[in-house]
Amino acid sequence: MIIQLSPDEFVIVAMGATITFAPANGNANANANGNGKIGIEQVQEGRFTKTGTWQGGRYLNGDETHQGRHVRFNDGPWTVQRVRLYRY
Repeated sequence: MIIQLSPDEFVIVAMGATITFAPANGNANANANGNGKIGIEQVQEGRFTKTGTWQGGRYLNGDETHQGRHVRFNDGPWTVQRVRLYRY
């Protein structure tokens, strides 16, 4: 499940999946204005409390995000990751 929090921020709940981002126009080399690329700025594991507040855990580094190209969810228990993107 992917929930968009803002134009460049998402919460993803998954297991056994790899998620890659691309601009909405389908061109992996273009941003919303038709140029540039999308990268992953930050990934944080965590959870939402009963009141709906995000409770962040560990931040994932480049080894875990394949140098900012995708987010990975291992097989096993469900994992929640908050992802912030950037455009360049």
